[in-house]
Amino acid sequence: MQTPPTITLCIPTYNSKFLPQLLKSLEAQTFQSFKVVFVDDCSSDHTWETLCEQRDKYPFPIEIERHLENTGGMGVAVQRTLARCSTPFFTWMACDDELEPKYLETLHEALLQDEALDYVYTNYFIIDKDSKPKACWTWNDISYERLVNHVADTLSGCFPMNGLFRTDFIREHGLSFLLYEGDNFSCDTINSLHFLKAGMKSKVIRKSLFRYRRHTSQNSHDLKQRILSDLTVLRYIMCEHFEALDKPVDLAVKYFQDSIDRLIKLSELRFSSRVEEVRAFAKSADYTDAVTLHLNAVLKKYRARKT
Repeated sequence: MQTPPTITLCIPTYNSKFLPQLLKSLEAQTFQSFKVVFVDDCSSDHTWETLCEQRDKYPFPIEIERHLENTGGMGVAVQRTLARCSTPFFTWMACDDELEPKYLETLHEALLQDEALDYVYTNYFIIDKDSKPKACWTWNDISYERLVNHVADTLSGCFPMNGLFRTDFIREHGLSFLLYEGDNFSCDTINSLHFLKAGMKSKVIRKSLFRYRRHTSQNSHDLKQRILSDLTVLRYIMCEHFEALDKPVDLAVKYFQDSIDRLIKLSELRFSSRVEEVRAFAKSADYTDAVTLHLNAVLKKYRARKT
């Protein structure tokens, strides 16, 4: 009788041209007690057919699901897979990334060795379209309060959310993979705040074992969506985490307004070769309507606090 897997690995897919490299890296894992749940987000190419063809060719079990409509990101796939996860540990990754052979073994051993830990993660290799490492991305252990202030000041996350979770921690705290205001784009940043606020104890393994691929077709290159998602993150911090900021609560609305002004300047730095495009979008109806929507939500939140 086959032993049940220890880890559930969720992989959202959409028009996934790097599937062969991903599957090769999974097959090479030194720890094989895992199952993979591929969730295809209504791909318009041959991703679904490729997954079905490859399902029975690997030593680990593969489940395949398909969204009949595109959800706009990986968040729904991770949320739904996590909700029914029956293994002691859970992780997820994007379909264009890869893993070093000892990735799952290292994280699994870390959680077994320290029962106080709820989550472990590693440093990254940054790889190009040909899977060649170009740089390393190092993380640090960070407190909830420091993370809130960092995100509020920089509109940039500094804590990854695709390491290995202890499933019991998620269940015991009633957590889910949060889609705040339906925003798929900023799931990593929003959920890092969401989980750390719940008291998640985490640790970084200082080895580059996750292979994060950078290429021009990634969502992170979508300038307009990135700016709109930054607004959502600001609203989330103001409405759910403001007490952790080193700012007076009675100045919350002013701080939010000041942050909106900073957002465009930060976007110009982030998209330094597209400054005019950033400035043009800042004058568009899409952006000004979004600002109004989020500002009204923050105003409502803090008016309610005064009554």
